Amino acid sequence: MDVGKQQIRVSARTVTELSRPSAIWNRRERSGTLSTMSNANLARLEVWVVKNSSWLALGIIAVGLAMRLAYSASCYLNPDQAAHFSAARPSSWLEAYEASRMLTHPPLFILVLHGMLFLGRTELVLRLPSVVGGTAALWLTFAWIRRSLGTTPALAGLGFIALSPSAISASTEIRQCGLLLCFICGALYATERAFGERSTRWAIVQGLCLVGALLTHYTAIVVLVSLGSYVLLRSILDAVPRRILFTFCMSQLVLATLLGWLYFGHVRPSIPFGSAARTGYLRQYYYAEARETPLGFAWRAFSGTFSYAVGSRRLAFLFMLVFLAGLAAMLAGRTKHQGSPRSWLYPRSLWDSRPLSFLCSPSPVPGTRPICCPSSRRVFRPRSPACSAGGQCCCCS
Repeated sequence: MDVGKQQIRVSARTVTELSRPSAIWNRRERSGTLSTMSNANLARLEVWVVKNSSWLALGIIAVGLAMRLAYSASCYLNPDQAAHFSAARPSSWLEAYEASRMLTHPPLFILVLHGMLFLGRTELVLRLPSVVGGTAALWLTFAWIRRSLGTTPALAGLGFIALSPSAISASTEIRQCGLLLCFICGALYATERAFGERSTRWAIVQGLCLVGALLTHYTAIVVLVSLGSYVLLRSILDAVPRRILFTFCMSQLVLATLLGWLYFGHVRPSIPFGSAARTGYLRQYYYAEARETPLGFAWRAFSGTFSYAVGSRRLAFLFMLVFLAGLAAMLAGRTKHQGSPRSWLYPRSLWDSRPLSFLCSPSPVPGTRPICCPSSRRVFRPRSPACSAGGQCCCCS
């Protein structure tokens, strides 16, 4: 009997040991099946997102437009916006142009605002150019990123710029920011179309958008430098046709001529009136060698950019990490979007994202002014006596 029990125990143990590998294999097979099903579901979701990306983008833009209209109804005219409205009030176009020279801004926005006054003088009508320009910039941003990096990054970028507090504020002010953003995004999109399609027509559109940006705000000079460097480098590496290169060169010549006219016709006459005294409170946005190191200023500018764009210092750190991780992935070629074989030589994320990032950053160049300064916000900030006495915009001169 004892021998029989021992044999039964040995056989049961043998069966258990033989069954263990199969159980482990079954668990592995089951987990592999679940992961395969999960990947299949994600793939179907991605296909659906790509297929319906245009409708999703229109939905995000509609939400962004609704938020901008709601924000416009809750705002009021601050002194800077009132100065813009006052410059656009003269009865003739020539008088409006002469009044725009008192603001030390390019004249395009004042002339557009002067034309809008024929529709009425309510705050909604006054904010309409910025709302329309900022909303059009949303679609242009989506189209530009989709051509550069793919559909999914385009939807993510569109959602960020549509819901960003700084973008919403810029798209509702009676100032140049919304119109400037539209021209910049249009120039970036036209640049990608010009290179991708070898199209002279889109190269001309890019030049016209840059002309509009320069006639809207002097901060467009940073865009001209950065985008011009990108165009030059990519033209050399991609060996673009001569007709496109000639079009780009002619655009730069026109922009240089226009810049000279703006300097001698608008900027230089305002220098004797003490523009530096009117903007003394903006010195905190400049680099001061006695106050900080270049590395400290770079960190302050970088963190300040994300803090302003996100609207929260706590969330800004998270977005900085996401930005750096995405930038490292694109530089390492770990993204799904496949560019040209030489894409590692000129990552589009570095060259193309700079014209948008500088809009909300402190100015890195001494003697220049940031576009998004404290006076562009809803809270009233004290101004210098020289600016208050003159009744002029003391912000982005």
